Amino acid sequence: MHKIRFLLPALIALTLASVGCSAEVKTPKTATVSMEVEAREAIGSILFDQKAYYIGNQAFTTSVRNLPAVSSAMESPNYSYKIKAKPDTRKGIAVTATSKHPNLRSFTGVVFVLDAGKEKLTVSEICETTQPSKDAPNPPAVPKRPSEQIRCPVGSRSALSVLALQ
Repeated sequence: MHKIRFLLPALIALTLASVGCSAEVKTPKTATVSMEVEAREAIGSILFDQKAYYIGNQAFTTSVRNLPAVSSAMESPNYSYKIKAKPDTRKGIAVTATSKHPNLRSFTGVVFVLDAGKEKLTVSEICETTQPSKDAPNPPAVPKRPSEQIRCPVGSRSALSVLALQ
């Protein structure tokens, strides 16, 4: 009987220790980061599909049916996604991920087509709000030349630059 009394707490402690080691505990910060990664990755996939669509059609598309990376529902539990021509489907497209929660950043991704001599060049950027926001940043302006960097509007920053620094 005494052996069982001593073994049971040890067994419970061992079980809890092994569960604690294998289970990932998400703090509010890591949960927020993973939700924001969802939006960045979704926009990146949509922009990639837009570039591929442009190669075959000489225009971008606002229809999700033409984009393999997009599900027909442009919603997730954390974000609402929208695709808009910027300034038109032959020159550029913008994709927004608008946060549904006050503690998450919102995002806008763009891809533009620029004349590069005899060729056309696609350039893209993803801008994120500098602070959590339920409003996506305005789409950046189209660069004047292929060598010019896309600049995120005030109140936002390049999500790609932020990732490169991490």
